[in-house]
Amino acid sequence: MEAWRAIVWTKVSYWARQKEATLSGGLVGGFASALSLENLIIALIGASLGTLVGVLPGLGPVSAMAILLPISVKLGTLPGLILLAGVYYGSQYGDSVAAILVNVPSEPPAIVIAEAGYPLTQEGRAGAALAVAGVGSFVGAMVGLFSVAILIKPVSTLAVHLTAPDYVIL
Repeated sequence: MEAWRAIVWTKVSYWARQKEATLSGGLVGGFASALSLENLIIALIGASLGTLVGVLPGLGPVSAMAILLPISVKLGTLPGLILLAGVYYGSQYGDSVAAILVNVPSEPPAIVIAEAGYPLTQEGRAGAALAVAGVGSFVGAMVGLFSVAILIKPVSTLAVHLTAPDYVIL
């Protein structure tokens, strides 16, 4: 059993070293692909459609993604995922627009936005509330995305070391 485990560990550590060597190149290549003009236009369209769907009461990010899923399948893998990501983030912002302007949150996170933003709308400062919601949404999304990009390597290294008892504990 120990010999088998040593062989598997040797293969896994070799694979991890190979992935480590290509991580920075893969990240740069991923940004180059995602930041092409075609994909940026698809992201803009997705965010716009998501905002339109998110403003509607009762329709949140998951509903918006489900509505546009057939279109994303026709686009291909990368453009489809970019479209769905744009729809998700746009729908989150659209939900905050409805919560701030008409005090109708359709998702649980928008309840807090409605509590803080609707009084500003009643005071005539709806533009400021929408700007804070948009900037806060962008900053939060970027912090989350960069955290995932930074933590993916240590977490994946930890995941390789998990054994059957560890899975039971999880």
